Order: sequence, then C-alpha cells, then structure tokens
Amino acid sequence: SVIVLDDVVSAPSGTIVPPGVTHQSLWQHWDTDVTQALRKMRKALQDAKRRLDAPSGLPEIIASSGIAREDARRISAWLFDACFPRLLVQGAIALHIMERHRPALIISPDVNDPRTRIFGIAGKLSGIRTLEIQFGFYGTNDIEWRFFRADHLAVTGEMNLQVMMDHGIPREKMTVTGSPRYDSALSRPPELVRSLRHSLGIPDGKVMALFASQPYYYGAFGNPEIRREMMEELFRAASSVDGLVLVVKPHPLENRAELARLAKGGRNILFADKRLDIRNLIKAADAFVTFFSGTTFDALVMNKPTINLAFPGSCANTLFEQCGATHVARSADDIGRLLHSIGGGRIEDLLVDRAPAREKVLRDWFFLLDGCAAERIVAIAVAMAPL
Repeated sequence: SVIVLDDVVSAPSGTIVPPGVTHQSLWQHWDTDVTQALRKMRKALQDAKRRLDAPSGLPEIIASSGIAREDARRISAWLFDACFPRLLVQGAIALHIMERHRPALIISPDVNDPRTRIFGIAGKLSGIRTLEIQFGFYGTNDIEWRFFRADHLAVTGEMNLQVMMDHGIPREKMTVTGSPRYDSALSRPPELVRSLRHSLGIPDGKVMALFASQPYYYGAFGNPEIRREMMEELFRAASSVDGLVLVVKPHPLENRAELARLAKGGRNILFADKRLDIRNLIKAADAFVTFFSGTTFDALVMNKPTINLAFPGSCANTLFEQCGATHVARSADDIGRLLHSIGGGRIEDLLVDRAPAREKVLRDWFFLLDGCAAERIVAIAVAMAPL
C-alpha cells in the first residue's frame, strides 16, 4: 500500500485518490511520545543556541569566516528563532513514523523544501531507503543538493543530471525520468479553465495574468524592501491596464494580509486562495508573473508568456535570466511595458520572442514530456522497496 503524507488535515478538495493509496495527515501521528521527543529536541536546540551565543561561538565564527557581523547575526536569528523551531515539529513526527511504522521506502519530492528533506534525513537515520524526486531548483547555488543523502534520485532531464553530478551526486545513483509534475501539464480542459476563471471573478473578455508571490526569507532576496518595491510596482502597473486582471496567488507560507496591504487601492487585482493548486491556475491564466519561483517551469511547459521580476539588488535566482526563456523585468518601466503588451492583445508577440530559448529549455531540462514520468519513477520505487 502507498501512504501519501501531507501537513494538511485532509486531501485537498478535488484530489483523486487511486485504489491502494491512502492520504494521511502528519498530525494524526501526534501522540505523547512525539510530545516527549519534541520537548527533548527543543531543549537540545536551546543548549546549541547558548553555545553559539557564548564568546567562543558566533563571535569566533564571524572572526574566522569573514562573514559580516550583521549578516551572521541575522542568519543565526532566522535559523534559531524561526526555521529550526518550526522544523523540530516535523522532525519529531518524522522520527516517530520511522520508528513506529517502518515504511519500506520513502519517496520524497522537492529537496529545496526542508519540510520534505527532513523525512529523508529521518529515514537515513533509521536505515530506511529513500528515493528523491527532483522538483524545484537545482542550479549551482542550490547547495541543498551537496548534502544529498538519499539512495537514488529521479532527475528531470539531461542537463539537470550534469548539474547534479557537479553537486557531487554519483551518476550511478541517478536516473533520468522526467518529472511527474508535468505529466498532465499539456492538457487544458476548457471546463477547468471556465470554472476557475468564474470562481476567481474574471470578467468575460479580460486577460488574466497570474502572479505567484513568494515570502521573504534571508538569502532569497537582497532585503525585504526590494521585494516590497517590486510588488508595489507590479500592482501599480496592473492597475493601469484596463484589459487586464492580475490574480495574486500567495505562497502557502506567505501572509496574505501583507500582500493585500501592498495592493490596497489598486484596480484590476484579485486574490486567489493560497491552497489552490497553482498548476491549475496557470492553466487558466493567459500569462504568468513571479520572482524566481520554480513554478516558472510549469508556465514554460504550458507555453505561457512569463515575466520574472528581478530589480537590481534583488539577488534573484539567475537561472531564468540566463536561459533567456522568460521576460525579465528589471525596472518599473519593464513591468509596465510587459503588462500593457499582455493586456493589449500582444501575447503571441511575447511568446514568439522567447520561443527558441523556451524550446531549448524544454529539450535540455525536461525528459520526453510524454506524460509517462510517473510510470518510470514507480518502476524505480518498486525495484527499491524490499519485498
């Protein structure tokens, strides 16, 4: 049997669960043992923070590494006050599941997300094999891959394979399978599009641009102010385009109220429920806007004109800028020009302008796009799972 584990209470509305598959929430595994384990973990974290705050801790690290004092203190505060405390809950549940239920195999997606990565670590500590599926970013600056601990990796494409080898992952531990995320990406059911646009409140005849927002965290943006500036300019530009509706999809970890404040007073701006599947929203949209979200790949596969916001000083991931498959907005003028093109009926021109680069990305980064990636990964999982 297959257990799909999620951090929500139940499977998202509309999810089709096939026979032999059970959806479970993390929280149904919470018990007194988990509570006791979490208490011990929190004490250990407090002890580690005390050692780091000691004279031989962070000050010594700053002196020996050359890291700017303010940067080191901000990183330390983010890790010990925000990141680690939240992950301890996931870690306590993960270890409990490994010890109590002993799964035959862990299949883990998106190594960039520490919530899923921690299950692979727990499995390794418990002697349980792990199959990692490559989702999200994989570039040279995505250092999570340098700490690869799984038994095997299903890689999206040939170019990704080489980058993973550069990260130090042995070739014999990888298979190029394509990504199951894109198995259904090329289908665009008209009824799905109509239903979503109606539920969002998109008027007939209006062009829908989807903005996939991302929260601020240290290292992702140059500073919180540059992120706010880019969003304010995006909302201001969208308000000036009569033929356009900008639908804002908050990140699952993002504060919707903050985005609403930034967009306050703007015209032509709607907010989607952050629990909605962004792949369906991209299917319903006519164009796509984001900072550097990995969902840009979904938009490219679906052949949507795509804008990446990357003002000077934003420290955005340069992967999309380097590949040339998207339109990169480096200023408020760029955003305005591109949104007016989208709202003014020149979407095809934007697509044609980036078509050669997009085709190269799909050829180099995605294996086959034949809708069978999931089948190839299942075959690997069956071979890995002990009978």
